[in-house]
Amino acid sequence: MTKTTNQEQTSIFDMFGIEEPQETTTTLSLEDINKNTDSSGADDNINEQLPTVEEVNSTGADVTTLEEAQTIVETEEPVTTTVGGFQKVITKNESNQKNAEEKKVEEKVEEKVEEKKTLSSFEEPAEKETEKNNSSKAKPTTPAKKSVGDEFKLNAETVVKYAGQEVPVTRYFTAEEIEKGLERKKKGETIKEPINEKDLIKKLNDDFAELVPQLTALVYYQKQNIVIPVLQARTKGANEKESSFEDSFSSPKRVPFQLLQDFISIAKSFAEQHGTEIHADIYFDYDKENFFMDFPKQIVHEYWADRVETAIETSLKFIDLRYRKVMEIHSHHRLAPDPSSTDDKSERSPILYAIVGRINSFFPEVTVRTFNTITQKHIPLKLEQVFEYPFNNQSMAYDLDGVEVTK
Repeated sequence: MTKTTNQEQTSIFDMFGIEEPQETTTTLSLEDINKNTDSSGADDNINEQLPTVEEVNSTGADVTTLEEAQTIVETEEPVTTTVGGFQKVITKNESNQKNAEEKKVEEKVEEKVEEKKTLSSFEEPAEKETEKNNSSKAKPTTPAKKSVGDEFKLNAETVVKYAGQEVPVTRYFTAEEIEKGLERKKKGETIKEPINEKDLIKKLNDDFAELVPQLTALVYYQKQNIVIPVLQARTKGANEKESSFEDSFSSPKRVPFQLLQDFISIAKSFAEQHGTEIHADIYFDYDKENFFMDFPKQIVHEYWADRVETAIETSLKFIDLRYRKVMEIHSHHRLAPDPSSTDDKSERSPILYAIVGRINSFFPEVTVRTFNTITQKHIPLKLEQVFEYPFNNQSMAYDLDGVEVTK
């Protein structure tokens, strides 16, 4: 069993050598992200194109001639928006000039987002109504339990196994609390009730910020007398605390570019063969000191990827490893890698989140962000903060003696 000391918590940001994100002018709130999702994918020469009467009327204007349509465009006020720290000036005309196919795709995405709102909520999702069209039916999600496996019943010898640690439960509760229960007030009276899963998750969140109560499930194995927390991924869709753990990274780590390349290759295959998204999780193995990627059981669709693997299945898969989830990554196939409202609702733990879009391009587009639980806002990150740079090493030796440098 790993001993514990009074040492600052090793967070995901410590692992990558990333400065703890604070709210700044480049921070995107959920509202900001939703406002900016339509700003990508526009034609580079869009300002040189003149709109049709129908295109202008689609914005809510009422014109009958081409001259009136052009007058509206000429008098439009440009809008400056900030995405990931970069400013871009756009006009309403620019956003309205998207090609018809992508516009229809985005409308379908919004419809799917509305259908799957219950899957993205932090409450246990209600049973979904059966849809008439089975070909586009959204998968019903099993309600998330806080504890699975054997009956949750702690004792003084129980150990929590997570992030390379085996921490005795007595770190969080006294022997008396474990035996007799915690005091709670009910109907004006003070009673004692056994420690439940939510009690332990709240304590674990003090040591591991990513184990937010809404996204964490506990798996209890009575025979081994261990509890394994599992950070569960929610549906993806297109459109500071004191700790006591010895293990930490001796130097900043980066996710190997090979893992990103592998994910893009697999995502491209699914996009081309099935026209769907796909989701993966990236973990850090404390013993091997390397990252590995896993594709959990999931149902994939043109506009979403829904993990269906249970917490107990995940825990059994990695039960012999000392690991920690550091990233969730999913694809948006041919669409831009802009977070959708479904993504915003599901990606709310201080780990890393990556989206790969424009998968049919020679160089697909990738966005990375995290979530600040204090400000309740998403923070955009640079790719080089998270992934290894792929062009540092050359594959062959070249004669560069003939290259003359001048200033």
